[in-house]
Amino acid sequence: MARWTGEAEDFLKKHQKELAQKKLALFVSTMKMVSEREGKLEDLAKAKKMELDGKLPKYDLDFLSVGFFGGVMNFNKMNIITRKAFSSMKTRLEKDGFKESETGVYELRDWEEIRVWSKELAVRARQ
Repeated sequence: MARWTGEAEDFLKKHQKELAQKKLALFVSTMKMVSEREGKLEDLAKAKKMELDGKLPKYDLDFLSVGFFGGVMNFNKMNIITRKAFSSMKTRLEKDGFKESETGVYELRDWEEIRVWSKELAVRARQ
């Protein structure tokens, strides 16, 4: 939530030299769709700045494309403390029009946006 996993950062650090020789793309999964539906564009810009713009320059890698998408909120995979802390989020998600795709799971991805990004990425990768 609002930060990269240690595994992702460790991977970039460990393989930075090899990755610098490759065509790269990167995406992050966020609460983007929730912020958009609630009209919280400042929150969205802040999250993008923190999760991408503030993070990527330190690895000095050249990305063909960077995606910023909604993800999946899965309460079933959260430990009990996290689930308690985010319990009010279910009400917020439902108020914003998100429905459970299965018990405790909320789909926050915009598949059309992801398809468009993927197609554009494929074109760039062939160049």
